[in-house]
Amino acid sequence: MTYGGRSRGSDPIDHHPVSVEWLRNRAAHYRQLMTKTSDPRRVNRYRELSQLLDEAAEKLEHQN
Repeated sequence: MTYGGRSRGSDPIDHHPVSVEWLRNRAAHYRQLMTKTSDPRRVNRYRELSQLLDEAAEKLEHQN
């Protein structure tokens, strides 16, 4: 199957580099979602995702 004129999976990662700012923004997005749901499983998942994104941002920040 092609996507954008190229077959999927034929290229190594062909995206823009991830920035610390993007990681922090995504973490903030999941924290905001946590406040909007009453489902405890979703709250836990959003918390896990925001923590993972924050940890990745920290690592990337200290790498540079």
